[in-house]
Amino acid sequence: MKWLAWFIPLALVLGIGYWFFFMRAMPVPVVEARVGEATSAVTGTIEVLATRDQTLKTETGGRVAEIPFDLGEPVEEGTLLVRFDASRFENEREQMRVRLNAAREAAEWPLPNELDLKSLEDREAALRLRVERGAAPRSELDRLHQEMDKLRLYRDRERLQQRESIALMELQLEALERRIGEAELRSPFAGRVVELFAQTGDLLHGNADVVRVVSDEWFLDMTLSEEDFAGVALGQPVVARLASFGGREIRGKVDHISTVVDAERKTRSLMVSLDEIPEGMALGQTGEAYLVRDQRSGNVVIPRRALLGRQVYVLENGQVRIRSVEPGYLSLNRAEILSGLEPGDRVIVDRQSDLREGDRVRPITIQSN
Repeated sequence: MKWLAWFIPLALVLGIGYWFFFMRAMPVPVVEARVGEATSAVTGTIEVLATRDQTLKTETGGRVAEIPFDLGEPVEEGTLLVRFDASRFENEREQMRVRLNAAREAAEWPLPNELDLKSLEDREAALRLRVERGAAPRSELDRLHQEMDKLRLYRDRERLQQRESIALMELQLEALERRIGEAELRSPFAGRVVELFAQTGDLLHGNADVVRVVSDEWFLDMTLSEEDFAGVALGQPVVARLASFGGREIRGKVDHISTVVDAERKTRSLMVSLDEIPEGMALGQTGEAYLVRDQRSGNVVIPRRALLGRQVYVLENGQVRIRSVEPGYLSLNRAEILSGLEPGDRVIVDRQSDLREGDRVRPITIQSN
């Protein structure tokens, strides 16, 4: 039993030492560095937009008479969306048509002075013959010619006034037709109505918003910092996550690159066409996306959060070592390391700010994806 006298204290000392050196050590998550596929990607913000988005306005205003559609209902190009009360203009149009038809018909009739002129022309032939025979003085023929010139002048003036009156009435009729046409708002393209700013019976003034129509073709407007645009090209794949969709991914590709840079914000935008529009996605939603510029394999790959600038915290013999590394391709979740790490090295992926060189830690191995 003498051995118990020294074994029990020794066990206590060893237990306390184990707890002090291992159990008390800070737990940190570590991942094993491995050779894998690296992706050169940049991240940016996104917003869901429609390829065509237009808010229709009133031209001259009026009272809303009819709204023959339901909000969210699909519409074709030319579909009537809103009709304003145009009864006053329609009445004026009918009155103008009657006046115009009467004026055109009257223009076909001979003028009173044209009849007088015809009578003088018949008289002029007989008088000329008498003058030539010396039976009448030349002065009488000259007076007749003056009277005929006056009648011709009156005739031409009245015909000009008739043409002017008809032209003015035609212009007034065109204006009324245009006003009546403006009383109907029709969809400029196929899509659906997403907003309505008036109700039947409302009296609207000119240039007031009435209805908003968007096309069924949507895209992502992606904004990148200017320095991240190097290597961006059409057709490159994009993976996006909307804030209200949780972790659900939306995929597409670069379809258009803006030629304009926002000099104030130092950003540039591009258009991402979607492989499909997921159910529940709405215009105006925002989120984050990353654009894949290039991919390659053969080098060490670690989680992106394990890389701090050009340094990596590595676990060696239970102690923290800080290594300088040369990063390669960077993506949203992964970092390629060209030098400074070897496959199998265990890198710390969290709590680096709490660690110092030489600290003893308790590793918690996690799987890298």
